[in-house]
Amino acid sequence: DRAGAALGQLVAAVANLTAPEVVVIGGEGVGLARQAWDSMQEAIRAFRDPRCSEVIVRLASGQNADWSRGAAVVAIQGLILGAAEDRAAKVVRAPGA
Repeated sequence: DRAGAALGQLVAAVANLTAPEVVVIGGEGVGLARQAWDSMQEAIRAFRDPRCSEVIVRLASGQNADWSRGAAVVAIQGLILGAAEDRAAKVVRAPGA
């Protein structure tokens, strides 16, 4: 299945860059991952850097509540970190800048 292989290639690429212990697929990707599990896993093995450890893939429940909770966390982090960066920029600026 081409879609499953594409998802596996994406998981491998992200895992090659970030070296996570576990990759959790959530949201709309859960249905695809379930349906194309074998082709996804085959693509992960094919595209994973051979020097890296095996990628453990887990599936979230696929419920919107889980996805929404994750999105909320990212939004809150962005808000808090963005506010902190704004405050830091004001402190670093020279007077009158």
